[in-house]
Amino acid sequence: MDDSLTIREARDADADALFELHLEALRANPTAFAADPQETAADRSGWIGRLKRNLAMDMGAICLAETSEGIVGMSGIFRRTLAKMQHTATIWGTYVKPGWRGQGLGERLLQANLAWARRHRVHMVRLAVVATNVPAIRCYLRQGFAVYGVEPDALLHEGRYYDELWMTKRIGGAE
Repeated sequence: MDDSLTIREARDADADALFELHLEALRANPTAFAADPQETAADRSGWIGRLKRNLAMDMGAICLAETSEGIVGMSGIFRRTLAKMQHTATIWGTYVKPGWRGQGLGERLLQANLAWARRHRVHMVRLAVVATNVPAIRCYLRQGFAVYGVEPDALLHEGRYYDELWMTKRIGGAE
């Protein structure tokens, strides 16, 4: 592992690099994400704008893994805005570049997201993962997430349907 590896929360200045990494993830793993790479690429300014608004409003974060090579991994979290749902947050867009997998970066990114959630008094963190993504499922299970449901045929890619597992983890005083 690179000695210069840092896990940190994204800043406004990271928006362009994060957008490019997000597009890489969508293109390389089209069945792992609900977002479509063509639609996302066409909405670059919208995506970056939403990222900057969420950071400014402190309703979410993107935790990133950065090395001397640049950003090599990311994982986002956002908290619900409705008053009765602000105790919940959703993890999204977790991705580690292929050359950096198998070194625990996914778990470290998730831990950074969970730390953000704790600081924001989030009680319940949720995520969805395509049922065929076994390495990601194992990573989430190691971090204490549990499956609470399955959405059949959640994604359709190139004529094939993919189920999603819904996973959750209680944090804070109720772990």
